[in-house]
Amino acid sequence: MFVQTWDRPPRVSSMHRSGIASVEGDVVWLRGTTLDEVERYHRETLKLAVDEANKRYEELRRQQDARRQAEAERDRLHKQAVQDAAKRISFD
Repeated sequence: MFVQTWDRPPRVSSMHRSGIASVEGDVVWLRGTTLDEVERYHRETLKLAVDEANKRYEELRRQQDARRQAEAERDRLHKQAVQDAAKRISFD
């Protein structure tokens, strides 16, 4: 998510270059740039990309949690319906 956001950030400087970011573990790499350039030109875009990626990640987690909860509720309702139907069946 970070790399996608870096490649297409909501705001960019005139020095922004898509396609140079990668993530390895918890390290962000900006290939082909210098620390001076990061400090002078890319810092704000980096912060923005991290914030946006974190927001997207949290939204994805919320959606996944909601899907899991809905699925658990469907399973619960199904089991309850089966139990209710089984109680109504008599073989006397």
